[in-house]
Amino acid sequence: MQKIRMAAVGCGQAGYGHLETFMAQPEVSLTVAVDIDEKRLEEISKKHNIDASTDYRDVIKDDGINAVIIASSNETHPGIAIEAMKAGKHVFCEKPIAPTLEECREVVSIARKHQRIFHTHFELRHSVVPVRIKEIIDSGEIGQIRSMNLVHYRGPFRPAWKGQRKLSGGLTLMETCHAIDLFRHLSGCDVEEVFSFAPPRVIPYYDYPDTEYLVLRMGNGIVSHITSCHTRSVTDKEGGFKDDECYEEQYGHQYEYSILGTKGSLRYKPLRGSRLFVYGFEGEGEGWDCVLRRTEDFSHISYNEQIHGSDRREFIDAVMEGRDTYITPEDSLRTHEVCFAVEESGDSGGRGIVPDRL
Repeated sequence: MQKIRMAAVGCGQAGYGHLETFMAQPEVSLTVAVDIDEKRLEEISKKHNIDASTDYRDVIKDDGINAVIIASSNETHPGIAIEAMKAGKHVFCEKPIAPTLEECREVVSIARKHQRIFHTHFELRHSVVPVRIKEIIDSGEIGQIRSMNLVHYRGPFRPAWKGQRKLSGGLTLMETCHAIDLFRHLSGCDVEEVFSFAPPRVIPYYDYPDTEYLVLRMGNGIVSHITSCHTRSVTDKEGGFKDDECYEEQYGHQYEYSILGTKGSLRYKPLRGSRLFVYGFEGEGEGWDCVLRRTEDFSHISYNEQIHGSDRREFIDAVMEGRDTYITPEDSLRTHEVCFAVEESGDSGGRGIVPDRL
């Protein structure tokens, strides 16, 4: 079997995770790591016995490399992706595709023009529990979706460049995009209008809101709500956190979501208990009530697998089979279009914005 020769551009926290996961796949030969941090590169090169470079153009010029992981700072994504695809390489790209809508569209256009596989790392679609939730929804057990709700409290982004919208794209493109993409996927409906409300920011090195409250009006009459906040969670303590200790109640982290349907509802709480609650409706008139049907326990599965899963396997299969991944470039672009509409709504003080679509 001929292996896929890959290179990793950007080897920080996210990029290094991708590097190690891809290297563990038998179909992959990851031969080059690229990063601007020479000390980090030296450590990675020695540990994994791979080549290292501080210039991504070395990867672009290497005709032997078939695919590139892009996990560098967000403003560099579109330029590297376009050069890589023009050079005949497939691309696994961290979100966002780019910090501007125009650049996102250009990347998608180049992917199609050069017939390259371009995959955005919206990993929630391929994670264990969302896959199970999708199965329940598609089975009809909870009926037609009427609303969806997600609440996420966490600590601030680091390093500091992520607090600059010009470099990162802002809170929505950096994080809330995952919830938007998940809701689009679970419901099978697009977002028709967005309303975003944000209080004045607190985090000093952000130049965009650190808290946002979104209302999404979606197809089939679905109304969804997303809360995202970076100022109520402890990210570090003296001596550091051990394992998943930071997710204990007192440290303020919260992540959960609910799907409400015409026949029942779902509630997923991964941080404490790792359980999926399935509810149903019984009775008529004043006797109508909501009842707990069952609890599905996922505590035997790591938090990382529950939430983040691994779409790397999907990317490898797509490259081997010459097909799109489960999220096409156009589908990813749809999620990005919603995110830019959210940013516009937030900047306008909550005015309803229809996503700009070609």
